[in-house]
This record gives sequence, C-alpha cells and structure tokens, in this order.
Amino acid sequence: MRSFTKHDLVQLLARAHDVIQSPANFSAALIAEVQADLASVQEHLETQEVPWSLDIHVGHIDHQAGFNFYAGLSRAALMAQMAVHCREWWQAINVETDPRTLSDEATVLTYFNHHPEEYFATECISIDGHEMSDEPVIETSRLLVLSTFHLRQTTAAALEIAAKLPPEARLLTIGDTGWGFLAITPPTDRLAQIDIPADLRSALTFASVRGCQGLLFDRDAPAVDTLATFDW
Repeated sequence: MRSFTKHDLVQLLARAHDVIQSPANFSAALIAEVQADLASVQEHLETQEVPWSLDIHVGHIDHQAGFNFYAGLSRAALMAQMAVHCREWWQAINVETDPRTLSDEATVLTYFNHHPEEYFATECISIDGHEMSDEPVIETSRLLVLSTFHLRQTTAAALEIAAKLPPEARLLTIGDTGWGFLAITPPTDRLAQIDIPADLRSALTFASVRGCQGLLFDRDAPAVDTLATFDW
C-alpha cells in the first residue's frame, strides 16, 4: 500500500473491522494482507505528513474593546467559541429570548443581527495536504529520556554489567553511554515475561505505552512525577 487516499483509509478500516468482528469468515492470507496494509499506513502516518487537505474554520468579532479571533476544525466548533462571547454580553441587545435555549449558531446570528456596534465574520480556509512521496520511507524511532534517578543504584550496577555482555546473553538490548544507559523498549506484553527489577520494568513500561521504541536514562535529565525516584 505505497500510497493511499482518505477513501482508501476508510475502506481499510472497514475491512479491519470486519476481520476483527468475524475472523473465522476470512482466510489467513486475507487477514495477513489486512495486517500488512495497516502496518504500512501506520508507518506512513508516523514518518510523513498526512497527504489530505484540512479545512480550518476561522472567525473574528469586532467589538468596542478590540478584536477576538477564533479557529476550529468545524463550523460547529467555531460557533461554539463565538457563542460564548454573545451569551456573556447578551444584555447589550434588546432581545428577550434566553440565549441558553438557542443553538450556538442561532445565538451568534441573533446577537449580531441586533447589536448596533459589534460585527463578526467567518471563513473556511482549506490547507492543502502534502503529496505522497515516492522516496523510500526512512525508518525513524521515538526516544524517551528519563533521569537515572528512576533507577535504584543496584539496578544501575546490574545494567553496567549487562551492557558488557554479548548481545545474545542480555535480557534487554542495552548500552552504557557513560552518563547513563540506552535501552531498546520491548513491547509491553514481552516486558511482563522478562525477569528484571521493578524500577526498570516501570520505566520501560512508561516508555512503551507512550509509543517510544527507545529509552535513554541520563543523569542530567529531569525526573517525572509519575515514576518513583531513588537517591544514590
């Protein structure tokens, strides 16, 4: 699936839905084809710009104190923002209708149709998407950086030893950077099967669930509140 349109993606998601819902109705070859297409789309979306155009709805309100500017991905979202101003200053117009009973669109239109000195304007701007590139996709990875203080001293010492072992003898792909350690993040399901200290498992899980393929422990990196820290 070298290139794809928005329609292609919708069709693929529909196929994937059918396979997940009733896998027994599909051959192993077809399931493998859907999996391959999903992987291809995921790789493209992670490494390249989305190739579809995007509509941005923008608007502004001209009032006595200046201008207010708004933007949304739909007209409804834009009107919801602009309606906040209209409801706040509803008493400035001679309309008895409670604005809370009106839709956002009706609130905005009613307000400015009756206000003698305020004006508004809206516009839909279409931003062209990037064309699909024929260049080979360059593989990239996400790297999470954590403080070494999220490791116990005994764990750090064990990692120093592990980094010197032959690759086939290591439980993890790990390297000593001189200022900490660089680890390849295993998938979350495999993490549960590896016999490693709890502090290291917590940090690797923290990275894995955030879609990071690598974890760099650096003594100069800041600590995060959601992981335990250790003084050493």
